[in-house]
Amino acid sequence: MKRLSCLVVCVVVLLGVQAFGFAQRPELVVQTGHTGDVTSVAFSSDGKLVASGGYDGTVRLWDAASGKLLRVFSEGYRPVKAVKVSPDSKLLVSTNDEGNTMLWDVKVGKKLRDLHIPGRNSAFDLAPDGKQLIISSEGPDYSIRLWDLATDQEIKLFNGHTERIYSVSFSPDGKTLVSGSTDHTVKLWDMGSGKNIRTLEGEGCFSVAFSPDGTLLATGSASGTTKPVARW
Repeated sequence: MKRLSCLVVCVVVLLGVQAFGFAQRPELVVQTGHTGDVTSVAFSSDGKLVASGGYDGTVRLWDAASGKLLRVFSEGYRPVKAVKVSPDSKLLVSTNDEGNTMLWDVKVGKKLRDLHIPGRNSAFDLAPDGKQLIISSEGPDYSIRLWDLATDQEIKLFNGHTERIYSVSFSPDGKTLVSGSTDHTVKLWDMGSGKNIRTLEGEGCFSVAFSPDGTLLATGSASGTTKPVARW
């Protein structure tokens, strides 16, 4: 049987009880269109848009409520690794399997530019104000760069990891960065000074995320465990 699960984007719409006056079951909106595995999905901050990237070399933008395809951004033949929508929903950032990073105009549906970030880029996250990007390199220096989207220039460099960095994330206030690596460390960085302010040692880390209030972070490890960790 054909694996449909990898070729579609599914959005579960939770219908509020108060809005309708009675309980509703979640509604599943299935959005088809990719011709290869879907590797990444991301909501816009207002929840109205869903971006998806896939092995077919396209980034697609969908209306979350109706499931309608709004835009198709083509990266050519290179598979898309990750996508994110800026907080104001005006920009979309994507990376492909060659480590290239692209900036797209959501309204027009065209690529604004290729970001000229050195190295083979891996994990990335957008700053809460949408003006900057934090992105890690797969090697050989395993660095993290703070990148200005308007000028396409490096602002700050973070060094400290000794193996591949699989995940990076801004704190909600944008003042702290967390990074997780297979060097068995999770590092917290001060965005102002660029200094490593805390290192948590343990297992190889593939995913990191802050809680909405920024007081906790969660990590996903190579052993298959997920851990909530107190930030301070």
